[in-house]
Amino acid sequence: MLKTFSLPLVATLLCAFIGLAIQIQMTIGHSADSIGLRVNLGDLALPFAGILILGTLLLRKTIWPRWQIPLGLFWPVALSCLLCFAMWNGHHTTGAWSQWAIINKFIGWLVLMAYFCLGAWITTNFGEAPIKIFLKIFLLACIMISIVHLIYLMLPEYGLIARHMHYQHTGLIDLLQK
Repeated sequence: MLKTFSLPLVATLLCAFIGLAIQIQMTIGHSADSIGLRVNLGDLALPFAGILILGTLLLRKTIWPRWQIPLGLFWPVALSCLLCFAMWNGHHTTGAWSQWAIINKFIGWLVLMAYFCLGAWITTNFGEAPIKIFLKIFLLACIMISIVHLIYLMLPEYGLIARHMHYQHTGLIDLLQK
């Protein structure tokens, strides 16, 4: 059993994984009545990252993020409170809780805040190197997906695939599933 592990290595690997996994997206629960919920593979890593962060903070292996601007955490908290008020106002106005507001908007906001806090924790404790690796992998994946997409869009123009096979899609997973 591995007794110790390198936290900087774990942070770097986490950034590398999320940089690539955030590109792999799919829609869950899409139907005629619902636009569904758009998730990516990186979202599934957030609970594990949260447990890692909480454990390292409790064991005093890392420190709480230090914000570069005064009241750095105030604005995301204030926006979160505003979002809660907007959701309550929607319920008060319509008399029902909007599934879209709760699932897509509110949970999506919490996921974005989790990414924000993860980046702040990593930068505070391990410097900019893991974030730079994230950006390099993220941009490389974006470029590769764009190239594949452009090639796919050009194939019907040159007669390499039938025009009826050309369709609109919303992501790489959708493209590969058809």
